[in-house]
Amino acid sequence: MNNFSTYQIRKGDTLLSVAIALGYSVEEMVTFHNAHCEPFDSIEDSFFPDLKEVIIPVKKSRYTFFEQVEPEEKQVLQKRVPENSPYLYLKENPNAIHYGVEIHIDKSGAINTIKYEMSMKLLRSNEKYHLFEMDKTSATYINDAEADSVAEEIAVITAGALYPLQLVISASGELVELKNFDEIIGRWTSAQLKLRKQYTGEWIGKYIELTSRTLSDQGLLLNSLRNDYVLRSYFNGIYGVYTADFSLHKESTFPFGLDAGEIAFSVTHYMEKHLDEYHLKRITSVAEVIDLRSGNDIENGFQFPSNGAVDVADKLSGSYTVQYFLDPANNFIRTLLAEYSLDLDQVPKITVMISDLESGEEQHQQLSADIEEQNAEKQKSFWTRVKQILD
Repeated sequence: MNNFSTYQIRKGDTLLSVAIALGYSVEEMVTFHNAHCEPFDSIEDSFFPDLKEVIIPVKKSRYTFFEQVEPEEKQVLQKRVPENSPYLYLKENPNAIHYGVEIHIDKSGAINTIKYEMSMKLLRSNEKYHLFEMDKTSATYINDAEADSVAEEIAVITAGALYPLQLVISASGELVELKNFDEIIGRWTSAQLKLRKQYTGEWIGKYIELTSRTLSDQGLLLNSLRNDYVLRSYFNGIYGVYTADFSLHKESTFPFGLDAGEIAFSVTHYMEKHLDEYHLKRITSVAEVIDLRSGNDIENGFQFPSNGAVDVADKLSGSYTVQYFLDPANNFIRTLLAEYSLDLDQVPKITVMISDLESGEEQHQQLSADIEEQNAEKQKSFWTRVKQILD
């Protein structure tokens, strides 16, 4: 009797999704398969297009989430995922998704708007990490005006050194590494030569010096990217094992550009049980401040609580909400709206809007009407601005 069985690969399967469904780690599954398969059927970083099946130990049960399994199989499943719990994971998508991005920074009623376009592509994925490639694909518009020609030329040359970024993201949504940092260093070396050739004067030397401090140090560059509102909204830990009531609870932090550092939040992601009428999967993330510092601590730039007990009147409060609309075919974000705020006058209120530029205009109009009905004027202004990006 053979000590192995097979799993028939289905459309949309990835190494991660199959390994989890079968109760293995990716390494366990790949190692066993490669030890028993023909040489030309071995697996490396992903399933190759012509591979039809994965060889697995016969003693391990085969099942997929949301299917009925036998009692013995359920015991294995429960070690990985609580019974009746949905698992939200990214599926392979060979194509980059192109987005329009808009950020509003509202500080005491003075609102600044930043707009640009970007692309995002999943290169590889395993149990613990995702490797994304992010590219900036347009000029940046501040308050609906493109930067002057010299500033824009310098920004384009610098962006050419920085992008594309290859970002290693943990399962919890944390940026942990720049995979192509050495490439960035090489591109920045060439960019410096170009800048010095095109521009003269003390000011360009200072610009290169300041930019080099960040781009040439992976730690500084990572910290800079971790303060990016768009990346923090996009990678917000929405993927993982949800409970039977379709919720996922985590603790996280968010940067408001403060000397006091990031603010701690308790976050709950809620997944709609069914696709909406527009055939999208909806996730709503709701977060409340759990930071131990007081409002006074934050205003004074303290990294740690200054006192053991915080007066109720000075207790830090704030919240954020993010609405995600996912493509059910691969669980990639198609649109998101995020709103972040602290109840402190000096801290800006931040709104981040990301919308897939390749979706049909009709779908955007349908989504707009639905969200306007639920969220009144706040959401209405959002979809008006999304339409501006699409136009």
